Amino acid sequence: MRHRRTTAAVASLAVIGAVAILTGCAQGAGLITQTSESGHVLLAQERAVGAYPDAGVEGTFVLVGDTCFGLTREGATFTTVFPPGTSIVEGTEQISIPGWGTLSLGDEFTGGGVYYTQDSASYSNQVPAECRTDELVAVNPFR
Repeated sequence: MRHRRTTAAVASLAVIGAVAILTGCAQGAGLITQTSESGHVLLAQERAVGAYPDAGVEGTFVLVGDTCFGLTREGATFTTVFPPGTSIVEGTEQISIPGWGTLSLGDEFTGGGVYYTQDSASYSNQVPAECRTDELVAVNPFR
């Protein structure tokens, strides 16, 4: 009998956890904005919002509008939102992505992610005006 209660309790906790995760995704995550010593802006998710699709994201790490860190590919430039915990490496124009490594301007990035139109992202109103592009991409290097 004790085994059944434990199993039921674990199943209940799993359902509660799944609801909490889905609720978090529905509400979307906020953005954390960091600025380098030279005034360049990094956008990172405040918290993880769930799994990314298997879509591949590739591009060169560049500045968007001479201000914000982003990616460019085939002539298009995208405001880029990096995973939670991503930060600017002090005194450089590099970013550090936890568990993945660093990106310097001009480096190639390949990973998972998702493209959004600027207005469809839940945090679009948090993107600074100088960082706005028609589309943005939320990246996840671990796909």
